[in-house]
Amino acid sequence: MKKILVNIGLLFIGMNLNAITSESVLTESKEIEQRIYKKYENIQGDPEKIAISVSNEIILAANKNYEKYKDLIISKSHKKFKNYIEKYYTDSQSAIYHLIQMNDTLFPKEIYGYQYSTENKTAVTTIAIESHILNLSILDDYYSNKAGFESNEKKVYDYLYFRGESKTKKEYMEMTPKEINAILDLKRMELNREILQQQSKSGESRKKELIEISKNINNLNKEYINYFKSYETLISGMKIETKYKEKMLKLAKFEMAMSLTFLTNELKAGK
Repeated sequence: MKKILVNIGLLFIGMNLNAITSESVLTESKEIEQRIYKKYENIQGDPEKIAISVSNEIILAANKNYEKYKDLIISKSHKKFKNYIEKYYTDSQSAIYHLIQMNDTLFPKEIYGYQYSTENKTAVTTIAIESHILNLSILDDYYSNKAGFESNEKKVYDYLYFRGESKTKKEYMEMTPKEINAILDLKRMELNREILQQQSKSGESRKKELIEISKNINNLNKEYINYFKSYETLISGMKIETKYKEKMLKLAKFEMAMSLTFLTNELKAGK
């Protein structure tokens, strides 16, 4: 198995993936969103229905874009490599689904209003999808321009960094794998603590919703564990220097840390 994985990694080096870079992913994602917002600019009708339509269309477009990048990589790779990409894609899609489910229960429109609820859903979901595309594009950043890897890596950190985060981007970039794992555990605890605090102050109906949110968080954690494992398997199959492997795996966990920070801060702000 180890020999097969190494060979797959060597095949990847020869691919022409110049179009799949972190910068091109971020640029295209922004352009897609702008086109959809512009499309709905002058549409008249029920504001709530329009907001939901915009959110759904942006999420669907982001997901189609993700599938496009995934298929492009697979089309240029050896058939043995397909299984690892597909497994990563399937696990990441499952994690995204549970993230949407948790966001819907975390910010119900009955409490937060349809605009607040749909905006959060759109932001959390599209950033998660873009993050998973970036996890693939960062491989091309490594193989096509190793000298510029740190510069591209910084662009991803800049894009995903959440303003409400207590740690700086520099601190995150310099963390060891052990330290980023500890941060993830801490952020899960912070989110759970905020939910418990709100449960103690809420009415019965909201308490039931918060209990459901706790279940969704547990499910989400399980899905992300599977997602991280499949990404680690993918990265481990490449002929990549240890230093860069750690950077790629840490970046995937940084993405999750930012999602947890966002959800916790939004929950606090909206209570």
